[in-house]
This record gives sequence, structure tokens and C-alpha cells, in this order.
Amino acid sequence: MLTRPKPQGQKPARDGQVVQCFTASTRATPSGADMDVMSAITERSNMLQAYQRVGRNKGAPGVDGVTTDALKGYLQTHWQHIKQQLLEGSYRPQPVRKVEIPKPGGGMRMLGIPCVQRLKLQVNREKSAADRPWKRSFLGYTVCSRNYNIRLKVADKSVKRLKGNIKALLRMAKGWSIRRTVNELAPKLRGWINYFHHADAKGIFNELDGWLRRHLRKILWRQWKRGLTRARMLMRLGIAEKRAVLSTTNGRGSWWNAGASHMNQALPKKLFDRLGLISLMDSYHQLKCNL
Repeated sequence: MLTRPKPQGQKPARDGQVVQCFTASTRATPSGADMDVMSAITERSNMLQAYQRVGRNKGAPGVDGVTTDALKGYLQTHWQHIKQQLLEGSYRPQPVRKVEIPKPGGGMRMLGIPCVQRLKLQVNREKSAADRPWKRSFLGYTVCSRNYNIRLKVADKSVKRLKGNIKALLRMAKGWSIRRTVNELAPKLRGWINYFHHADAKGIFNELDGWLRRHLRKILWRQWKRGLTRARMLMRLGIAEKRAVLSTTNGRGSWWNAGASHMNQALPKKLFDRLGLISLMDSYHQLKCNL
């Protein structure tokens, strides 16, 4: 079971504050949490990726005069000492070299060139993106922000990406039959839930199911177009005549009507189930039972 770590010592630095992130007072003692973060940042494979990225950029040298080509030899000699300073919280990067470059429209612009080792640490910081677990995502997952019983959940970015993909498909589905739309959605939904069924926080699956059904109801409402057709279809789907007529003359838009009670009653979940629409929540439970 994951437990939420208690903050210790200094507060973590905000992203972008490179100097503050990697410069600590020699009088300050890094906390256990800070040590864990810095240990992860300075791990060999992580630093190797940062080194390769800095090398590819081929930037100009900073105030120390070390070029990207000379960085390898410099690190072979000095890395262990630099790493020890980072872990102790006593490392102080050299200042940024200031140069002036001409602007396209005239005049000069000030440009700051960091030392190559400082740039390496900055790149590494961006790559590592060290932060509280519930503020970061990894392979599409994150964890709930709770004081106890922290659970794995789908990251917000993953949900946003799925919604974007579904909306793109639904924009093409305006002239399709609802059955064809459901069939086109199937591989996307099946693949997504097969990947994210390891999540413990399952409320998002129910939320996405309702969101998708509302979009499908919206498509049908638009396809029915005229008030008379809408009233006729609602009655065919079990809505009383008076209510059907009132619902088609409410002056509201398609999205509002798609979430209204008359459309939810006329087009309930069980109807979409019969059409073959994959329910993320139902699939989640089935996959959990098969584990």
C-alpha cells in the first residue's frame, strides 16, 4: 500500500527555479525527501540521457569555457565531486554568461549562456520533473492525493487525450448511423481500458461512460433535426406524446437536450449496451475479475 510521504525540511523548489533547485546554502542540511529526489536525478542512466541531450544541442560555452565537446573529459575528472556536493546540498553552479545578439528588427538582445554542467543539470531537472507523486504522471498513471490509502489512478492528461480522440471521431460521425459510430469507437475504448484497468480509482470510468453516451445522444438529436421528427422518435422510444412535444420545443441546444431527462429515458444505458457500445466501467470490472 502506498503511503503519502510527510514533508520534511525545506520545501521543494518550483519548476524553472534552476539556481534555487540546485544551489543550497552550505549551512543548510538537505532533508530525507530532498536527498531521495536528488539521488534519483543523479542516477547514472538519468544523467547519461541528459549528457546526450546537451551534446546534441552543441551550444556555446559559458563562463567556465567548457564546450560540449570537452564535457565528457571534464565529467570523467570532476563528476564524483560534483555529485557529492549535489547530494550534500552544497553545490553552487557558476553564473550565467551574458552576451548581446542583434535583433532582426534592429538593436541588441541580451542572451544568457549557462555553463555546460549547469545546463546538463537543468536538462536533467526537466527530464526528471521531480515532484510529489500525486502531481506527476508516469506511463499515463498517477496516484490520488490522500493522507492514507493512496491509490493508483488514470492521469488527467490521459483522460484529456482520450476525450480528444473520441471528439475527433465523433466529428466525422455526423452522417453515420449510431451503430456504425459505436463500431468505430470499439477499438479505441477497448484498447484504452485494457491499458488502464490497473487503476484503483474507478470513478473516472463511470464518468467517461456517461460523457460518451451524452455525446451519442447529442448526435442523434442533431440527426433528427426537425421538431416533428424529434417528437416522433421520442414517442417511438417510449416518451409520452405531451412530454415529447414539450421537449422538442424547449429552445435549448443539442448538448443540453442530450443530458436532459427525456433523452436519458429514451436512450438509456441498456439501449447502448444492446448496440454494442463498450462500457469502460463494465469492462473494468470484467478485467479485474479475470486477474
